[in-house]
Amino acid sequence: MAKTIVGILDWGLTPQQAIELPKALGMSQEIVTALEAKGHKVRRSKGEFSGLHIIYRNEDGTLTGGADPRREGTAVGL
Repeated sequence: MAKTIVGILDWGLTPQQAIELPKALGMSQEIVTALEAKGHKVRRSKGEFSGLHIIYRNEDGTLTGGADPRREGTAVGL
């Protein structure tokens, strides 16, 4: 979610562009092993379970939406 907020506020992306930024979903076994060796608990997952949808209020009061293409749903206007 932080990457998406930065994309909108700092990089001037639309909500949809920010949602579609690449996601870091996995780490190599070498990184996992190194983290565990330092005492970190690494949770292994069988895939993603998140999704992000946004309604953004523009300065002029209009709304802009964005929907995560990995999930059901769309952003539509009235």
